Amino acid sequence: RIAHFFQKHKLYFCARLISQISRFFTGIEIHPGAKLGKKVFFDHGMGIVVGETAEIGDNCVIYHGVTLGGVSSSKTKRHPTLKNNVTVGTGAKLLGNIVIGNNVKIFPNVTIGEGVKIGDGTVVYSNVTIREFVEIGKNCVIQPGAVIGSDGFGFVKVNGNNTKIDQIGTVIVEDEVEIGANTTIDRGAIGDTIIKKYTKIDNLVQIAHNDIIGENCLIISQVGIAGSTIVGNNVTLAGQVGVAGHLEIGDNTMIGAQS
Repeated sequence: RIAHFFQKHKLYFCARLISQISRFFTGIEIHPGAKLGKKVFFDHGMGIVVGETAEIGDNCVIYHGVTLGGVSSSKTKRHPTLKNNVTVGTGAKLLGNIVIGNNVKIFPNVTIGEGVKIGDGTVVYSNVTIREFVEIGKNCVIQPGAVIGSDGFGFVKVNGNNTKIDQIGTVIVEDEVEIGANTTIDRGAIGDTIIKKYTKIDNLVQIAHNDIIGENCLIISQVGIAGSTIVGNNVTLAGQVGVAGHLEIGDNTMIGAQS
C-alpha cells in the first residue's frame, strides 16, 4: 500500500524500490499500480505476481504461485479484476483484462485467458482452461480438466492441404450451469457457442462450434454434438449419443443411450 501511494503521486522510483524490497523479503511481486482491497490474504505467498492494473477486492485469498498477469504492454487495463471474497488456488494463471465476480472459487492450476468474465458464486475446479473472451454466468460449477473456448474443428482444403479456419466467436455459459470433468466446449467459428441456464453436462462430453444448448438440459457422459446444432429446452441426451451437425432437436426430447 505504501508503494501504491508513491505510484499514485508519480514518485515511481520510490514506489518500485519499495515493491522490490517487499519482493525480496516475501517472494511476492505486487506492482505499485495494483489496487488491493481490505483484508486481502496472500497465503504462503512465494511466487505470486500481481500486475500493474490488477484490482483485488475485499476479503480475497490468493495462494502461492498465482499470476494475475497481462498479455500485452499497452497502457490500458490489462490485468485481472477480482471482486470481493474471491479465492484463487495455487498455481492458477489469470492473464489479461479478466473480471472475476464475488464469491468465486478458483482451484489450483486453472488457466483463464484474456477478456474472460466469470459471474458471482461460480466454482472452477483444478486444471480447467477457460480461453479468451469466454463468458461464464453466476453459480456455475466447472469440474476438473474441462476446456471451454478451445478452437472449433474447422479446416478447408487449400492446394490440397488442410488449412485452419480462424475461429473468432466465443462461448457463453449462462447461470447455474454445470460442466463435467474433461468436457470440451468449442468456441464459435463466427457467432457464439451457447449453453443456456440450468443445463447440466456430464463428464467427457464434446460440444462443437456454434452449438446452442437450451435451458434445463441433461447431457450425459460421452455425448458428442457436432457443429451448428440447436438443442431445445429440457432435452436429455443419454450416454454415448452422437448428434450430427446442423440439426435441431425440439423441446422435451429424450434420446436413449448410444443412439
